[in-house]
This record gives sequence, C-alpha cells and structure tokens, in this order.
Amino acid sequence: MDPGLSPFRPGLPAPVECFVGRHHEIERLYQMARASTQGRVTVGFIAGERGIGKSSLASFVRSRCEREGAMAGCHVFLGGAQDLNGMMRKIFDQLLKESIDQPWHKKAAEFFGNRVRKVGAFGITVELDLQEQDLSALAQNFGPSIRELIKKTGKQGLLLILDDSNGLAGSAQVAHWLESTVDELSISQPETCLCILIVGLEERRQALIQHQESLARVFSVLNMDAWSREETCEFYKKTFTSAGARISTKNLEFLVDYTGGLPVFAHELGDSAWRMAKTLEIDKYAVIRGILGWPR
Repeated sequence: MDPGLSPFRPGLPAPVECFVGRHHEIERLYQMARASTQGRVTVGFIAGERGIGKSSLASFVRSRCEREGAMAGCHVFLGGAQDLNGMMRKIFDQLLKESIDQPWHKKAAEFFGNRVRKVGAFGITVELDLQEQDLSALAQNFGPSIRELIKKTGKQGLLLILDDSNGLAGSAQVAHWLESTVDELSISQPETCLCILIVGLEERRQALIQHQESLARVFSVLNMDAWSREETCEFYKKTFTSAGARISTKNLEFLVDYTGGLPVFAHELGDSAWRMAKTLEIDKYAVIRGILGWPR
C-alpha cells in the first residue's frame, strides 16, 4: 500500500489520536501541571530509555492541559542548543511560533516588539531576531518574561515541555540557572503559574544533579516502563483502524511478540507491515514480510 498513507510514524512522537495506555502517568503529570495554575511552580522530569515514548507522553499531557485544564502549552525541542543562550533562543522562538494559531498571537508578538521577523518565501512564519545580549537578558529575567507571556495568553498557566535536552545536561551553567530560576519563581510575587516538564534519559538527569545537587529536590521524576502486552495490542488495533485497515488477533499477537513493549519498535514494525500489505487486510504474509524487512 501507499507508504505515504501509513498511520505509523517511525522516529516521530505518536499523534494524540493514536496514543494508548499510560493512564497513571498521564494523570500524575496532568495533576502536576494543574497544580501550577495555583501559583506553585512545578518541575517534572520524564525519564526512560530511548524509544520508550517519552515525547509522545509529554505531547499527550500537553493536549489534555490545553483541552481540559485551561492552560497554554509549548513543546520545545532543544537539540542543537549548545549553551544557556541557545536554550533561551529555542524556548522563546517556539513560544512565538506556537502562538501563531492562537487568539493571543498578536499580544505575544507585541511582547517581543521589533525582534519579530517574518521568514519564508511568503512570510508565512515568524522567528525571533535575538542578539546574544537579548538572550542573556531573557535568561536573567526569565521569571518576569514568562509571567508576562502567560498573562498575554489569557490562560491559567503554561506547560513548558523541554525535550531533547540530553545535549545540555552536561552544562553546569544550565544546571545552576535551572535551580536558581525555580527557587526564584517559587517565592516570586506576583506568582508564576508555570509547569516545566523536562524529557530526557535518566543519566542526563543525574548529570544535571552532579552539577547542582539541589536539583535532586526540584525534580518530580516519572520513570517510564515498557508497554504491557495489552497496551501494545491496543496501539496496533487503534493505529491500523485509524487508517481503515484490519488485522486478525493471531497476526496482531505476532507483531506484539516482536515489539517487546517498545513504542519505537511498534511504529517501525507497524509501518513495515503496512508497506508489505497489498490491501487493507493486514494478513500474515504482510506481517511476516514486514518483520523480515524491518530495519531494526
């Protein structure tokens, strides 16, 4: 079948409509985020091995916070950021970009003033034109800047997801900034309704703590385990069905056996089986060829 129509997304966070399981984890993170709307800054750390679904979980929690929790959300991928200033550039640039389709975009753009510039062939997107001194100022005045942005959203608080943070975990500058910023925001007046959710490997969390031991008390840690067989089965059923495809219980169990409870493998295997199928009936031949052709 047409690979372009595959409902699986190898290498990418799962779309919200295909997310399954993790009910306890979702509820815990949602309540943590909602607690921040009462003026108590909260900081979570989603830890787990690569491919376990950390980014997908964070994305799902964000969606629920926006839908049910009257919060604004922003998912920032920090890959490529080399230092604290690079981190600030990523955060505030993404905050601006994700405001484009929101009713508060104009107010957000006003906050950045003449630092906003249109880019692209038709100027259909925006980015921040920030110099190093601007970035340093944002890092030093992070609390007031975030409070002002939250105010402009008209929402009760902000869920700020810092993903792909592994490259910055070795930075003592980032570790010290994070600890001092959280302490400052915790006692600031007016209150800051902010939940920071960091996504990364457990060893990266430990690296941050080595640079600043006080971070051990700051993080509320959620360790992710592999899917159960039931969750893996639910994922395959839900994802194939979303594209109008069918698969028998026997063939489904075959895929589940090879997945090992890892979402990253489920997306790769499911996509491989989809590509091998000749019709929307995912038969045993498509499953077997998919497994054999799986680029594990």
